[in-house]
Amino acid sequence: MVRCLRAAGVKRVFGVPGEDHRELLDEMEQQGIRYVPAREEGAACFMAAADARLSGAPGVVVVTTAPGLT
Repeated sequence: MVRCLRAAGVKRVFGVPGEDHRELLDEMEQQGIRYVPAREEGAACFMAAADARLSGAPGVVVVTTAPGLT
């Protein structure tokens, strides 16, 4: 998944940290993709949308299960 993100030109991923995706965050760091934490999921979505408009790359948000996913 991280290789696909890099191939798409993604340099930043936004979200609220959670233990369920810790391995993904570690792999992104190793592959040079910066994780930008947000206080809540809605803010992460706005940040990813703005980043996508400015960079031309897809906007990516990583959320946790339960409230984060809804």
